[in-house]
Amino acid sequence: TLLAELLESNMNAMLFQVRPLNDAFYDSNYAPWSRYLTGSEGTDPGWDVLSWMISECHAYGIEFHAWMNPYRVANIPSTTTKESYLNSLATNNFARINPDLVASENIESNNRIPLILNPGEPEVKQYIRNVVMEIITNYDVDGVHFDDYFYPYSGISSDTTTYNTYKVGDITIEDWRRENVNDVVRGIKEDIDAY
Repeated sequence: TLLAELLESNMNAMLFQVRPLNDAFYDSNYAPWSRYLTGSEGTDPGWDVLSWMISECHAYGIEFHAWMNPYRVANIPSTTTKESYLNSLATNNFARINPDLVASENIESNNRIPLILNPGEPEVKQYIRNVVMEIITNYDVDGVHFDDYFYPYSGISSDTTTYNTYKVGDITIEDWRRENVNDVVRGIKEDIDAY
């Protein structure tokens, strides 16, 4: 019905979220199945959602664009610790495996604290590149889009050590953060172009 409505409205592409919270709407070697499919992170829904969506879109002549949040892990209740939340994730969740690569925002919003993969960590940058390459090599997507591919507006409270470890020269932490985002976007473009 949705695809028919898109055609009727003269739309030619669908952007479909395939990674809402460091999880996946497809069978992945890098992330667990999304909790939004079955109610439990890591539980196989029994079918390949992404493959089906792409097939249906293409049957209607509509492009399929994979939309993902590269850094977002969760918005946890302020009464929950980062450690306890990460331990509740599927055992193959990158954030659970690498809690030291997960940062939190400076502010609490609606009694919730956002957790993100730390964009300044080289392992996180490579992980995101691997995720994108896994999608484009295994699925016939027509585009890749990022949501929240930047640092939180409020900043993060736990990247000073990362900054001191990886900065080059006298770069400010603000410019260093911007360059980390540039690194990921630039690297992904290079990966896709090479592919």
